[in-house]
This record gives sequence, C-alpha cells and structure tokens, in this order.
Amino acid sequence: MAECERVLPGSAERLLTLAEESARAAVAMQQKAVDASIDVTKSGQQSASAVAFISVIGAIVLMATGHVAGAALIGVPVVLLVRAFLQRNDPPPDVPSS
Repeated sequence: MAECERVLPGSAERLLTLAEESARAAVAMQQKAVDASIDVTKSGQQSASAVAFISVIGAIVLMATGHVAGAALIGVPVVLLVRAFLQRNDPPPDVPSS
C-alpha cells in the first residue's frame, strides 16, 4: 500500500474505498438471496396450509354426508403435507463470492 501511495498519491485510499464498497455489495447480495429464500418458503407454507385446511374441511363434509371412503382419501394429502412440514430440508448452497 505504501508503494502504491508513493507511486500514485491517493491510490491507497481509493483501493480501501473500493474494497469496502465491494464488501458492502456482497453483503447486500447475500441478504437479498436470504430474503428471497424466506419469501419462497413462506409462500410454500401458506399454500400448503391452504391445501391442508381445504382438505380437512372436505373430509369433514364427506364424513358428515356419509362418504367415509372419500373422507379417508382426502386425508392423504394432509398426511403428506404434515410430513413435508416436519421433514428437514437441506440448507441452500452458499452464494459464491466474487
């Protein structure tokens, strides 16, 4: 750094500023990736919850009208959704640094 400053006065400060801006940009990009992942997860959970709720209501209606076999078939998606919620997911891959 001292040699850069000697050859071109002010270059050391510019290099430090460039490194700081690059680090801030990398952090911002990683934060956007994390936020997007959270949004996708929330959307999937909301959709799965809606399907589960509709399935439960459908099963109750079918059971109330005497269609026990139909109610049992509607219960299958609920079991699969509960399993999906309880199953651990692998963490997303790290964002490559540039």
